[in-house]
Amino acid sequence: MRKLVAALSAACAFALALAAYGDAAAGAGFSASLSAGEMVPAVKASGNGSFSATLKGYLLSFKLSFSHLSGPAVGASLGFGPKGKAGHLTIPLCAPCKSPVTTGVGVDKSLITALRQHLLFVVVRTQKHPNGEIRGQIQ
Repeated sequence: MRKLVAALSAACAFALALAAYGDAAAGAGFSASLSAGEMVPAVKASGNGSFSATLKGYLLSFKLSFSHLSGPAVGASLGFGPKGKAGHLTIPLCAPCKSPVTTGVGVDKSLITALRQHLLFVVVRTQKHPNGEIRGQIQ
């Protein structure tokens, strides 16, 4: 009986480990909707955008799209901070940027933790709004 319980326990542990590995191998998905209304401090603009990403290991592969900006996008970055707070920019995504942007950036453990805790945002900057014209919190 003990051998059977031990064998079943080992099989369950193996199945759970395999499922966890499968989830990690598939990559975790993240997204954000960008708008001027999310900027802190607020800006008067009518641009919008979208961000979708997958995380595989330490590589964040993403697609960033935007439109209706006040002018060409001079840059886009990942920023660290909660929704509704100013935060600070951490990783450049592109400069200058043409929509859509499809590429990847390396991230470290602290940024992966912040990403999973929804403490990262995407901001797109223009000449008229050098601190950011549109922003979206990554979910």
